Order: sequence, then C-alpha cells, then structure tokens
Amino acid sequence: MIVVESDLIGSVRFDYDGVVNYRIENLTPFSIENTIGGIYQPWTPTLGLHTLTANAFTGTGATGTLLNALTIDFHVVRSIPIDIRVFLEGPYDLNTNTMTGSLLQLDLLPIIQPYGVAPWNYFGTEGQGWTSSEYPPNVIDWVKVSFRTDITKNTEVIASAAILLNDGALVFPNPRVLLESMGSSFYIVIQHRNHMGILSPISVAPANEVLTYNFCRENSYQLGSGQKQLSPGLWAMFAGDGNQLDNVNGYDINGLDHAGWNMQNGLFDVYSLFDYNFDGDVNGMDKILWNVNNGVYSQVEK
Repeated sequence: MIVVESDLIGSVRFDYDGVVNYRIENLTPFSIENTIGGIYQPWTPTLGLHTLTANAFTGTGATGTLLNALTIDFHVVRSIPIDIRVFLEGPYDLNTNTMTGSLLQLDLLPIIQPYGVAPWNYFGTEGQGWTSSEYPPNVIDWVKVSFRTDITKNTEVIASAAILLNDGALVFPNPRVLLESMGSSFYIVIQHRNHMGILSPISVAPANEVLTYNFCRENSYQLGSGQKQLSPGLWAMFAGDGNQLDNVNGYDINGLDHAGWNMQNGLFDVYSLFDYNFDGDVNGMDKILWNVNNGVYSQVEK
C-alpha cells in the first residue's frame, strides 16, 4: 500500500510492476501523470482507495504492450491561504467597534450556506447539516466570496461560501478554495443576502504565500456607490438590499427592498432577507437602515 499524505507538496514518484494499491487523502484537486512509452497522459482519480493495474495503463504505441516499470507522478496543486476581512453595516455597532447579531443565539442560522438560490446560484455544500453548536460562537452570518482575474463576472475562477465573524474575519469551511494554478492575482467579490455586493478596487496578489485583503480599511471598487464610510478609516457594505433577485445588472437599494420589508414587517425569530440588522426580527430598525441608504447602487456584476 502506498499512501499519499494530505500535506504533500510537490510530487512523489514510484514505480511498480503489475499491480499497486494506493490511497489518496484530502487532496483535491490534484492530477496524476502516467508515463507510457515516454508519453505523459493526464488522469484524475477520485479520493479513496484505488487499485492500479497494468491493464489501466496499456501503451498507445505501435505494439500497445504492457510496460513493466510504470512510473506515476502525483502532482499536488497547492492551495493559497486566504485572509479577508469585511464589515456589514447592518449589524455593526460603533460603540463596540464590532458586529453584533442574534442569529446564532436564536438558532436561526441555516443548516447549509444560503446562496444555493437565485440570484447567487452557488450550490456548494458548506455548512451542510450544521447545528448551532457547530458554528463558531462569534459568527454573524454567511457571505459568498468569488475570485476573478478581472472585474467582470465572466473572469470568475472560483466561488465559495464563508462564515463571517464579528471582527470581520472570514472563515472558509473548505480550506482549499483558491489554488495556485488559478492565477497570480485576483479581484475579490463579496456578496451578502441583504447588503450590496462589493469588489476589491485592485487585483490582489498573495504576499508571503497568503492572499490578504481588508475591505474594512478602504472603499471598494466604485462602480457606483462602493462601500459606506461609517467613520474615518472604517468602511462597510451598504445595508438594505433585501431584494437582489430583480436587480439583474448589479445592486440597487430601492422601493423593492422596502416592499419586501413591508410584507414581512412584524415577523420575529426569522432568518429573513429583510432583517437588515440581524436581530432575528423584521421591524422598524430595519426600515431605518433601508431609508438611510435608499437610492445607492452598484454596477458590480453579480
């Protein structure tokens, strides 16, 4: 049995004659190249226990005969650690300089990330089956994070759901989101259920092998309103965009968001698009946030 460990960096090579069993653990995505008569052929297996037989690697040359000392390289694609911070206006408390919310305490957070519906259409399984005890104690909500090689949606290389903590830090349940093979620098998009989406003003390259960006310290890309300055040097995503389905060309806080709030006004203990301050109720406090921001917009592509 040959075991390829989860912390393997680079490649490992081994030869076999006939049959070899191997197990691959926690290595996705990765690739294998097998040498047959000097020809490299890509092959991507699934995780788990596998048996390679010589029959799986018959040559493509003139004879097509079986080769004895078959060499296989495991090339592990390295992931890039991510350190991103962002604030949401709705739950932000200027008195404590942190975000507050009751969604976890009221057991309202979903049992899977909430972006598997339009307009986000992200079907990742982050948080699947989670109960309140499996969330971090300082969690605020979920956000959707996307990485692009340019500012337009069609340059997106990967997306993921992440947990937002009260200090603005993002935690990715899937630690291997961004891979070195995807690019050398990225525009970062943050989306939330009821806040206007934002885009980093620059393409961000990893520094010291970590992709780091802090949206809290400066405005985002201004294809419209960007972010809201809560105080000097403090920025947050605009609250009040509860109806994002009908804003096909970007984000807009307008009467549709008020209409949605009006229909749900008075509901309590709910995980609602129109609970703009995350207290678990749809009430007048949420209307105040909408009213202050009514009319702001962004043309960041969803």
